[in-house]
Amino acid sequence: MKKHLIRAVLYLLGIVVLAFGIVLNTKASLGVSSIITISYSIAHIWNLNFANTSLVMYSSFVIIEMILRGIRKEKREFLLSILQIPFSIIFTRFMNIFDNMLPDFKTVYDGSFWGSIGGRFVILLAAILLTGWGVVLTVNPRLVPNPADGIVHTISECIGKSMGLIKNIFDISCVAITCILCLIANGKIIGVGIGTIASMLLIGRVIAITNHFVKTPMEQAMGLTKANTKTTNI
Repeated sequence: MKKHLIRAVLYLLGIVVLAFGIVLNTKASLGVSSIITISYSIAHIWNLNFANTSLVMYSSFVIIEMILRGIRKEKREFLLSILQIPFSIIFTRFMNIFDNMLPDFKTVYDGSFWGSIGGRFVILLAAILLTGWGVVLTVNPRLVPNPADGIVHTISECIGKSMGLIKNIFDISCVAITCILCLIANGKIIGVGIGTIASMLLIGRVIAITNHFVKTPMEQAMGLTKANTKTTNI
């Protein structure tokens, strides 16, 4: 019972940390995480709620997963895909809270260190760390995955390619779609910048390094592995 409680607490903490990290990334105004560039740009072009456009995007990921799982007749995975809908609702509500709570550092702190390029890079690095830690906390409990991770995993299994390769292709595709959409609808690119590139390069490293130190003790605490399991390689 205690191990199930630890598992649930870590998972819920991960949802909060991940949502905070993603939103904090946007507040640095240096370019948002690649996976949310589409929903972020749509929200700004048409003056919509960022969390709501993200919910629509995540829901579309889930629908694609369900179609692929259905074609492959994977009943268990199909049901797990459905559970990503309530995850998306809860996750994006936290995004909404943090979006309203956190300031836009470039404008609110204009003229101070936190509004400068240097200060905003510090914010960006903090956001990348939090995003990576949030992924670790939501993935390691092996419960319902983030739809962004779920669709990458599903496509990876369907076409028989590594998840890392599919993740890179998926990130690049999101950025490319965002650039095309912005240029057609707005005449300029929104949400894509040095922060987007930094997120693509560094979040995976944060996840790998963090897991190297915490994955085994986390899994032991949650009752998911034996005490003699070795740590993962970086």
